[in-house]
Amino acid sequence: MGRAYDRNDTVVFAVTPKFIKERSAADYPGTIVILMGCYGLFSTDLPQAFIDRGASVVIGWKGLVGLEHTDKATLVLLEAIVLDKLKIQDSVERTLDRVGPDPESKSTLTYYPETKGDLVFSDLHPSGFFMVSSMAPISTRKEMVSELTSGRTC
Repeated sequence: MGRAYDRNDTVVFAVTPKFIKERSAADYPGTIVILMGCYGLFSTDLPQAFIDRGASVVIGWKGLVGLEHTDKATLVLLEAIVLDKLKIQDSVERTLDRVGPDPESKSTLTYYPETKGDLVFSDLHPSGFFMVSSMAPISTRKEMVSELTSGRTC
């Protein structure tokens, strides 16, 4: 994780590719990683770090996204993936159709790698098991704060 500052000098936190590669407490076999903060898919570095650790696909925003907008998008996306059992590509398209790109930055939601658009959550997890977890135990989060981001802020 890293520490950065937004335009108002407020501290914000970011997960870096280096953290996922070197410090993540677990691998992510068969996981659909959903990064609903800013710049999750700005480049392929962060999603590729998850893929290298076993994730199947990573979904996220290409740029800045407002909190209210990403909250609405998250609900639509999860409903499409988990309840309606749509493919990843169709889930992302439905989300963009219903909530659109971020109204200010025009950032769009996408997924990586592009070859995984046909994945369906129920195929990866037939039992329907769904878990949301923090990236690391609280005791190690403080240590991770000192790793700075590459300068991008949200």
